[in-house]
Amino acid sequence: MKCLQLQLVYLGLVIFFIGPMVLCRYRTQLEKKCAKFRFQIMSYRSATKCLKWNNSSETYANAVSFCEDIDTGTLLANFKTDDELELAERYSTHWQFWVGLTDLQMEGVYRWTDDGSYARDLDRIFKAQDRTSLLNTLDCVRYMVPFSTHVATHCFSKLPSFCEVKSAM
Repeated sequence: MKCLQLQLVYLGLVIFFIGPMVLCRYRTQLEKKCAKFRFQIMSYRSATKCLKWNNSSETYANAVSFCEDIDTGTLLANFKTDDELELAERYSTHWQFWVGLTDLQMEGVYRWTDDGSYARDLDRIFKAQDRTSLLNTLDCVRYMVPFSTHVATHCFSKLPSFCEVKSAM
């Protein structure tokens, strides 16, 4: 994104000051939408996301609603790759937060909320959690920064979260 800041002044009998104007040229639609909702473009290696930190501790359902209520195409953030997880760890202000991964549709089958794809390699995703504990009432997923792992947990727990602008918009 390239921006140019202008200040307009009328010179005549009276000098008027018209506040600063900022004209921006966005490289992508994602940058434009990100700026519109005051999200931040965050990058780490191959990962680039348009994110907003929600510092308020909410249940999973309320965190999802908070993000979706911002606008069409905004959702609870998904962190799937190692670079995306590192990005989240760098910008998180808490040691754990909600991520868009659940098995609410079918017990034991975890799906990402951004595109509905199935979570593959559950041993890598839930590396600090026994797989047998995934087959119970722990339907929502948080990411725990100190342990660098996703953890299935009760959806009524209250945690902060990231919202993201879906990149395919």
